[in-house]
Amino acid sequence: MVVKYKRNRRVFINIFGVLVLLFCGFTLFTSFKNGDYVTSFISMFLQVVLWFGMYYYQAIRYDEKKIMAQFGWPRIPYDEVISIDEKWGDLIIKSKKHKIGINKDVIDEKSFENFIAHLKLKTQKNPFLNVNISSSK
Repeated sequence: MVVKYKRNRRVFINIFGVLVLLFCGFTLFTSFKNGDYVTSFISMFLQVVLWFGMYYYQAIRYDEKKIMAQFGWPRIPYDEVISIDEKWGDLIIKSKKHKIGINKDVIDEKSFENFIAHLKLKTQKNPFLNVNISSSK
């Protein structure tokens, strides 16, 4: 499940993806013409990874076992969450080793509400958890 970005940000990511594909095509064309294959393929690979990370992970991705930040790292299992706080408009989820921040200004409200309900359900069994969140943005 995903906490999605707002519609405008998703449109930007899709436009960025089209531009990445166009640039990759141009890079392939020029690399075959000039013979500089290594740097061209490294450049294309990094661009595709950047677009895929923005598109696939969106603001945050979660499942039944863990929460994943953008690009899949850090990952925090629900049983390792020690605090959930709101600070300056961001939601901060902390474990002993890692923390994940979610900017609430750029995320879709419906998917965020679903995430909060899921987070409360998964972390309610932890008696040492410090929770300081409100239900609205």
